[in-house]
Parts: sequence; structure tokens; C-alpha cells
Amino acid sequence: MLPGKGSGCQHADGVLTSRCTFQKYFSQAELRAYVAGVIGREPVTVGPGLIFVFRSDQEEQGFLARQQRSLPLNLIDRFEILDFGTPRNKRPSSAYSRHGDLLDEFWVAALELGRLPEAEEFERGEELCAALGSSRRAFAALPHNDKQAELARAAERRSDDMLVYLALNLFDRRTSMRLLPLSVQRSIRAFFGSHRSALERAQAALLAAGNHDLIAASAIIGATRGSGFLDTIDGDYTFHVSLLEQQPAPLRILLGCAQRLEPMPAKTDLAKVHGSGTRVSYLSFDDFQDRALPTLSHRTVIDLRRRSVSEASVDTGDGRRVLLGKASLMPVGMTGRDRQERFDDSLRARGLFRQPGLGPGLRTLKRRLVEAGMTTRQQNGKGQLC
Repeated sequence: MLPGKGSGCQHADGVLTSRCTFQKYFSQAELRAYVAGVIGREPVTVGPGLIFVFRSDQEEQGFLARQQRSLPLNLIDRFEILDFGTPRNKRPSSAYSRHGDLLDEFWVAALELGRLPEAEEFERGEELCAALGSSRRAFAALPHNDKQAELARAAERRSDDMLVYLALNLFDRRTSMRLLPLSVQRSIRAFFGSHRSALERAQAALLAAGNHDLIAASAIIGATRGSGFLDTIDGDYTFHVSLLEQQPAPLRILLGCAQRLEPMPAKTDLAKVHGSGTRVSYLSFDDFQDRALPTLSHRTVIDLRRRSVSEASVDTGDGRRVLLGKASLMPVGMTGRDRQERFDDSLRARGLFRQPGLGPGLRTLKRRLVEAGMTTRQQNGKGQLC
């Protein structure tokens, strides 16, 4: 158990419970150090109080590489991929007419890798070679108009994924980098030319993650893409945690370093990169998705410069702070976003907020809503606005 998860009074380096039992709690760093000292391998953090330890260097590196996926296939509209750029006034090639299903699966695999897969990297690789001879011939047989440009965009995404993966390996000082899975080696050669060049790029990217100007520029890029909201006053950049893999590489590296100090709790709704570029916050809300005005329930602040973690108070003299302008922080496609946009527009029109972010305490906001002629109601007796 992590500190703060149990109850009791402090005693020596642990806690004395009401039943007179002694309990020792571990911070994430203490847990990692303890396991590494006993087993002799650097563990992989996968959640608060939860770590993995791999027997094999290749298995460990394969897992770490798979964690950095900017475009997971389970989130992609498969039919949108297969229909991309397909000409309507041109007949498919004879090869595509005979092996359309096989080539469609090959195209999806290529977009996932950001390059043409080798036979053993594609589940139907032997069948593909027997039918078309090679990956290059299979690619030539695809009927998509803009396949070269689309594959180049996929390569750019996967190159960023590999850069983040290697930079965080360097941050962790992982010795298992000496034995990389064959697929990872191929990607490194395809995107960086050589392993040495890739490590040099990753080292530079890791150091650059501490550059305030670069982080600020990356926040602007993320906001322009619609992946988060940038506060133009204090420079804070906030985004929904489901969009983490879509953020620019410097921000992903910064968040990755923060999660080495304190893993992101499963119930986190929003992540914030502070304008200073040295602090990160995890924000959790009561019923974020369904409430039009969710209240802040938990906030963890990671100071990367001081390598410290703190739990910030969520209570004010007027109650817990309320999130305003939630629609701007909801991923595209999230249920209820259209309805939330209409609600936010009505609040903005009444002058109740100018830009999205944490607003006043619950009681203050409720009073302002009434003054603006809007009705409020409570649910479950918690005094939370619906």
C-alpha cells in the first residue's frame, strides 16, 4: 500500500493501527528501489503501487515499446483506414481484386508500424509472400490514392513513439536496452538510420524536455491540434488523459518522467502541464463524464525539478472548486460533448466564465448561477451541481 491509503498514527517508519498492528507503507520510489535491490532488475511501473518485473530483456523492451502507441488500432475506425484515398473512378488492380482482404490487413499492419512489415511481423506474412511475392509488391497493389503520404504520416507518428520510448529508457537507465526485440530494431533503423543515432536523438529529446520554451511551444502545438486547452494567461496546458498519446513528443516525455516519480491513478480525468514547465498535476473529478459542472475530488502535483510529489487540497472556504468549460477538455466523440458545448455556451454568454479551467468554490458558483437566472439542483445530497 502507498502512503495515505491506510489509517493510523505514525510510529517509527510506519503506522500503528487502531488494532495495534504495525504497517509499513512504501512510496513508489521506495517500492521500486526495494524490488530492484532484491531481484537485481529495474522494475517497470504500471500503476500506483503496482510494478512489473520481466525475466527477459527482450520481453521488457517489447512491453515498453508497446506502451508508446500514438494511434492504438483499437481506437481507429478500421473502415476509415481501408477506404482512405480509394479512387472512385478507377478500377482496383487485378491483384487487389483477387487478394483484397489480405491486402487490407497488410495496409492496417503497415500503418500500425509506420513502415512496410516484414513477413514475420504480419500474421498472414507467408500467405502474402506466396500471393504477391514481397511487401513492396503488396504495397504497389494497394489502390489508395495517397498511400505514400499516409504511410509517411504514420511513420512520423511511430518515429515520435520510438523517440519517447527510447528517451524514457534513458531516464530509467535501463540496461535491458542492450537486447531489443527484432521489430524494435527494424523500426529504429527505418526511422533513425542506426541505434547510435537513435540514442543520440533520444538523449537530446530527454534533455530538451526540461527546456521551458520547448514545452511552451509543444503546448501551443497540442492546443492547435485540439488535443488540449492552453491557458493564455498562465501558460498551463490541460488535456484529457485519454489523449496523452496524441500529445507532442516533448510533452509525452515530460509526462513519462512525472509518472516515474508518481504513476497516474486510474481515476485521473485531466493532466496539466504547468506554465513553469517543471510541474505536472493529475486532476480527478466527481463523475467527470456525466456532470455538466464536475467538482474537483483529487489533485496530485509532481515537481520534476525538486523530484517531489504532493497532494494538493481540493477544499476551499466555499467548497470544492468546480470545472468550467468542460466541453473544451472532452475528447472528440465522448458521449455528451455536444450537449456540454451548448451548456458551456450558455454560461459564457451570461459572463460566468471566460476560458475553461477550475472556477470558484461550489457555493460561490451556485450563488452566481442563481443571480444569472439559472436553476441548480443537487444529487445524492452531496451539494454537487448537475
